[in-house]
Amino acid sequence: VPLLDTANLHLVQPNSLVKFRGMVQDMFDNEFYVGAFK
Repeated sequence: VPLLDTANLHLVQPNSLVKFRGMVQDMFDNEFYVGAFK
C-alpha cells in the first residue's frame, strides 16, 4: 500500500488504496500521559 504524499501523488491510480499520515489538531482538552509527564 503506497504512502500518499506530494512526492508520489502523480503515481497513485484513481480509486486505489493508500496510506496517509497526518496529525490531529484542535483537540478539545489537554491530554497527559503518565509515563511522559513528570
